[in-house]
Amino acid sequence: MTAGHQSLDTIRRQLSELRGRIRRWFLIDGLAKVGLTILALVFVDFWIDRLFRMDQPQRFVMLLLMLGVVGYVAWRFLWKPLKASVTDDALLLEVEKQNPALHERLINAFQLSRVDPESSHASPALLEKAIADGVSEADNVQFANVLHVERGRKNKGLFAVAALGLLILLSSF
Repeated sequence: MTAGHQSLDTIRRQLSELRGRIRRWFLIDGLAKVGLTILALVFVDFWIDRLFRMDQPQRFVMLLLMLGVVGYVAWRFLWKPLKASVTDDALLLEVEKQNPALHERLINAFQLSRVDPESSHASPALLEKAIADGVSEADNVQFANVLHVERGRKNKGLFAVAALGLLILLSSF
């Protein structure tokens, strides 16, 4: 492994940190949506109970429908995003989209690090220079800027509302 390849550890570390932030983002977003769905369904259930007299089988059907909705929301907004894998290249492209001044130096460095100079007939010096340029640019870029701060705050607020609502609901039993 050459010096250029070793210096890619900076990019790999930042990608790993970005992946962790994305996972936390999806976790908070998904839990907020699941919690708000539960609160909305409980509210609708109380409202329906006030309007109609339901017997046991009807209540059981309502419970199954509510569990189905919560299950779908959990699968769609929690399970599915957390199980999705994002490639390094895709993350780097998003970082570069947020930082157009990079002119694709990060993705070039990362992809060129995979090239074997002997089998590709590429100039080793040119490859090392491109990789070094990308790595030096990576030191000046905040990878976390890919995540939208305002939406993150909104997700955290919704999560807090959902958690508080569920705590109030559970404490009333």
